[in-house]
Amino acid sequence: KKALWISASADLSFDARRDLDDVNATKIPIFELKKLPYGTIHVTEGVLFLTYSALISRNSNGHSRLSQIVEWLGKDSDG
Repeated sequence: KKALWISASADLSFDARRDLDDVNATKIPIFELKKLPYGTIHVTEGVLFLTYSALISRNSNGHSRLSQIVEWLGKDSDG
């Protein structure tokens, strides 16, 4: 399963981990989009943490984070 956690600040990824731990979801991994390269995301399940500003970002080749996220979620995503 895949989920997105979108926040105003990248610093809040630690709070996201704490919040998941607080509801006994300690085994759900969180991956920070800013630490992943542009292109295919090779994480098969977990929470992809990103900021609102990441949704509009592009690299120098014109690849967008938004298209990267949509590809990762897949066509069968309900989110």
